Amino acid sequence: MATVTTKVVNYLDANGISAACKQAILPLLNPLAVLSVTSQTIRVVWDYLSGAQNSSACVGAVATFAGGVSYGAGSGPYDVTSSDFNGDGKPDLAVTDSGSTTASVLLGKGDGTFGAAVNYGVGLGPTGIATADFNRDGKADLAVANWASNDVSILLGKGDGTFRAAVNYTVGTNPLYVDISDFNKDGRLDLAVTNFDSGTVSILLGIGNGTFQGTINYGAGSVPRIISIGDFNKDGNLDLAVVDVDLKNVAILLGAGDGSFQVAGNYGVGSAPLGIVTDDFNADGKADLAVTDNGAGSSISVLLGKGDGTFQGAVKYVVGSRPCGIVTDDFNLDGKPDLAIANEGPDTVTVLLNSG
Repeated sequence: MATVTTKVVNYLDANGISAACKQAILPLLNPLAVLSVTSQTIRVVWDYLSGAQNSSACVGAVATFAGGVSYGAGSGPYDVTSSDFNGDGKPDLAVTDSGSTTASVLLGKGDGTFGAAVNYGVGLGPTGIATADFNRDGKADLAVANWASNDVSILLGKGDGTFRAAVNYTVGTNPLYVDISDFNKDGRLDLAVTNFDSGTVSILLGIGNGTFQGTINYGAGSVPRIISIGDFNKDGNLDLAVVDVDLKNVAILLGAGDGSFQVAGNYGVGSAPLGIVTDDFNADGKADLAVTDNGAGSSISVLLGKGDGTFQGAVKYVVGSRPCGIVTDDFNLDGKPDLAIANEGPDTVTVLLNSG
């Protein structure tokens, strides 16, 4: 079984990384997370690890996080995605403004800073956002879930950092999160959307020209919040793991490879599951899950996959108070997937290094 070691670092603490180290890795900086800290600003948290490992100026430097830098966005920034929207080779940001009807785009300057936000109209109360090339023109597009108007907005990118007017597709009640993949294996990108108040996941199959077929809804518990995508039964078809905040579990929906899904099981994961990621944490070739518990337990749950669409019971690891978002990557470059968890209570990030 995979094991992890815990290191807690405060994202406001630069932890003594030298000026020479910062200067050497400046072009390599990537935003690890963007945290909403007021009603109209976002904070960018930088990951120094990958750049520090490749710079002689950073020999012996401790991998940690620099202080947050705030940029103005719209009203109530909620979710963020990153891509190169203007084709200049520099990563940009797109942020949903949940208190309005817009998504904000901030073009990156390539030095870790961003230009002023430009707002684009979407639906009412936008929440989740994701980016991909829906019309296969080589330009990044946006998909935005709109909580209050019960639809998803598609904004096709022009390749210069601007976007065409949104086209909206009706989904379930109070859509919260949107993810992108090719569920029917036709080479065209599709959408999966969690509908918080209708207990469903909406699947919209892409046509390949930036438009989508009609919405098909699949039952996914009581209050589905967020999705993680993987092949859980090793049949070559993409499946869904859906966090349900009401039933306090993760629902597994196995894909048939034609864009349809069937519920295959539910797994308890704490009192208030919130974030989820998929990876192979124990290197057995089977997809596993890690889920944050935003309740009183200050923990995450790791569920090791059996390779047949089922999972072992949850194993808990202590992190900071009220963990929310979670991301997996190889932070210490040892070839094993690690975890980083944003802790809402103490304003910290917990890094779990995989020692399995």
